[in-house]
Amino acid sequence: MRFQETADGIWFAPVSPRYNVLSLIAPHFKSRYAGQPWIIYDTNRNIGLYYDTQSVAEISFAQKDLPDLKRGGLNEEKLSDEEASFQEMWREYFKSITIKERINLKLQRQHMPRRYWKYLTEMQ
Repeated sequence: MRFQETADGIWFAPVSPRYNVLSLIAPHFKSRYAGQPWIIYDTNRNIGLYYDTQSVAEISFAQKDLPDLKRGGLNEEKLSDEEASFQEMWREYFKSITIKERINLKLQRQHMPRRYWKYLTEMQ
């Protein structure tokens, strides 16, 4: 799971778990990220958890916003300027350290199944 900072200062993480696990992971993220607002959104079930630094609430987005989430993240105009810059720097870094002759997609899929690649900044 990777959080992205939105333009309004909320940390957002889209997920697509096989099972409905949001209620199980909420206590961990509530204690781990207690000082910052966040949303963890299950794109398979169109439900999410919103934490406002006080309590966790279940939320749902309008259908018009879902295409952004199905591809693995928010559109760039919804990200903070700093987040967009960090993502671009990360893609450039990843590209610069890649040794083309050593790319092994089969091994990459063993370590990180392809269904999660849409959430990896370097794979976008």
